Amino acid sequence: TPTVAGARNVSRTDAQSMTATWLLLEFVDALERQMYNAYEGTLSLPPPGKSAASFFRRNKHICVDWLRRIKEASLGAAKSCGNVAMGANIALSRVQAAIKAQERRVEKAARRRAEAPARILELKSAVSDANARLTQAHKRYGLGAARLERARQTVSERMNANKSKQEIDKAKEKVDELKDEVKDAKEEVSVAYRDKNEAQEKLKDLERKSAGNDTDSE
Repeated sequence: TPTVAGARNVSRTDAQSMTATWLLLEFVDALERQMYNAYEGTLSLPPPGKSAASFFRRNKHICVDWLRRIKEASLGAAKSCGNVAMGANIALSRVQAAIKAQERRVEKAARRRAEAPARILELKSAVSDANARLTQAHKRYGLGAARLERARQTVSERMNANKSKQEIDKAKEKVDELKDEVKDAKEEVSVAYRDKNEAQEKLKDLERKSAGNDTDSE
């Protein structure tokens, strides 16, 4: 049975509550060790059964995240029940986790900076390509619109000149055909605009991050 710090200065009910908290912390600590043994393996503990090891390996991410989320509450519980050793262990594990997280951020930033020049060239090429496609799409749209307007005029002229129904219908078919071409050209303009804007935004964001004006967060 653990010796609760200061138990002589508290009521029997409070002492029992503190002892229960102490034991709960010991249980969580033992559970964490067994989890780690299941999905990583240790020399200090016997290997778990195959089904247990398989379960914890499959759910490692969930287990680690759960343990991470209860650390702060566990630290408060350790303080409330006077379990100094457990509190120090939890605090140390949180510090170590913070250091590892910072190391990952530093590594990620270094990798990003190393890859940035090639990526910037790639995005600049994408912007240039989008600009070229946008120019061509504008040309096709402009020519198509002009041809469509001319086809409509032809329909009006043939109707005013009392041309045969066959000639008028043929001119109307041409109008419908050109409407589809203009619609497709307009869609090409929209796609090229979107691609250009996306590439430009990615380029600006990458240049900003490469200049050190952005902080990664996990």
